[in-house]
Amino acid sequence: MLLFTSLIYLMLILFLPTFYYNYQVNKINDSLEDVYQAAKTNNLDTLEKSLDAFNTNTNITPILIDSNGKIIYIPYVTVQPDTSDEAIIGSTTVNEDEDIEIKTITCNNQDYVLYYASNIQQIDDVSFVLIQFAPYFLLFAIIISLLVSYFFSRKTVRPLQEMNQVASQMVQLDFHEKLAVHSEDEIGELSNNLNKMAYSLEKALTELQTANSKLKDEIEKEREIEQLRKNFVMAVSHELKSPLAAVMGLVEAMQYNIPPYDNHTHYLPESYRVLEQMAKLIQEMIEVSNIDQPDYIDKKETVDLSQLTKSILLEKQVHPDYNLKKIQLAIDSDILITANPKSIEKVLQNIIGNAFQYSTDEAEIIISVKKTASGWKFSIYNETDPIPEKEIVNLFQPFYRLEKSGNKVTGGNGLGLFITTRLLEVQGFSYSFKNEQNGVVFTFWQ
Repeated sequence: MLLFTSLIYLMLILFLPTFYYNYQVNKINDSLEDVYQAAKTNNLDTLEKSLDAFNTNTNITPILIDSNGKIIYIPYVTVQPDTSDEAIIGSTTVNEDEDIEIKTITCNNQDYVLYYASNIQQIDDVSFVLIQFAPYFLLFAIIISLLVSYFFSRKTVRPLQEMNQVASQMVQLDFHEKLAVHSEDEIGELSNNLNKMAYSLEKALTELQTANSKLKDEIEKEREIEQLRKNFVMAVSHELKSPLAAVMGLVEAMQYNIPPYDNHTHYLPESYRVLEQMAKLIQEMIEVSNIDQPDYIDKKETVDLSQLTKSILLEKQVHPDYNLKKIQLAIDSDILITANPKSIEKVLQNIIGNAFQYSTDEAEIIISVKKTASGWKFSIYNETDPIPEKEIVNLFQPFYRLEKSGNKVTGGNGLGLFITTRLLEVQGFSYSFKNEQNGVVFTFWQ
């Protein structure tokens, strides 16, 4: 701004005098042409009026003299008649220092001489005055530049600074600060687009973080499952190794009739019992391996939980100890759930079988199937000795048994609760196992 105004001021100093001089010359020539046109009318009054206009337009005094040297016309001066020639000539004496122009005009078939002093000179003084005025002009230009810069910065630079600040925060993945849109011009449109971009980036980042969190959970879950599989394989190997070695020893001893194993009638049924336990264990291992398969999980149907519970209890009535237990039922009718029929049947068989197996004679067993405000709940209570709290968590690990003797008859193989909880987890059911007064209770629900 300051440079622009300085250039304009310099142009005024350099070109204004010449321009003004040429302007004045052109103005005199145009006015003089009007005088010539008035003379062609052959009317002296018309000629004098044009000379009045010439004087007014150019601020130059014209003098009209006839061929005898007599003054005919001076603007705004009344010419006295019968003036002597000498007086006339003396009044028209020309100053040699003046720039006198002499023109011949013919009017009404009479020649006249027009005198006028153009007194036009290049106005060099103007340049000097402009130079003297330069400091004031420069001060004025500086003030104007500062004011324009201030308003320009508020209008343009300040919004750009705010955009830069918000963009810097966006680089740091901070999208909370938004730009205020005060106009509909390019700045306002840019601010609006930047706000939209911040919203889109924040949304994309949130979705990415959510996806990463889910992926992290899935990876962690997959690691846990893989570790569980490794531990399971190791446990299976250990569980199969001992009975397999025992059966091989029995068969080999009977093969060579080594006493007392030469009593085949006694030891063949014992070997068969061990092999039967191994077959049962292998079958349960196959079930565990199938639990996480998609086709197994997706095979869901509508199952009547009330009727299925009653059917399993009906099967348990053939158990010799059934009538020794104090069984109480609180089963609502028509409790319909969505589940894999085989898996939910396996769950009920395991937890009901455990309640019968791990309770003493004449122990109380309470089975409840109830509707709730959010769905349904199944629970089974059996009267037994309380389980140490630190052992409850371990009960859901494969091959873990409270019975430390390793007796499969009294302690089982340690897969029942593990399979039960895995079947509930893959179907999205919640469960709990805890001590209650004089017994334990297992609950699962949705």
